[in-house]
Amino acid sequence: MQGQVPGRLAQSAWLRVAIVSLLMTIAFLVFYGAIPSALLAWTDEWAILEDNPEIAPRIRDVGIMGYHGGVVTATFLAFSLYQRLHPVNADADEAKRDPGGYR
Repeated sequence: MQGQVPGRLAQSAWLRVAIVSLLMTIAFLVFYGAIPSALLAWTDEWAILEDNPEIAPRIRDVGIMGYHGGVVTATFLAFSLYQRLHPVNADADEAKRDPGGYR
């Protein structure tokens, strides 16, 4: 039974896309939601932020914005690299789409 699963995964494009989509959704939830939330909870315990309550939200916001900027940049670069390494080209005999859109 175990030998059939990789074969099915290799044969079914729909199954591969569904599994990758699920994994990407989990990754986005972790990197865009769980980690920033944990970072905010962790910085609540910093002594420098407790001593300066008027600037504490600004310091945390700048840190989280920097984190999000890094994650968005890494996501963009990863997708760009994937698309560059795995190009999708139309077949030579495939007809071009009508550029007029919906009619």
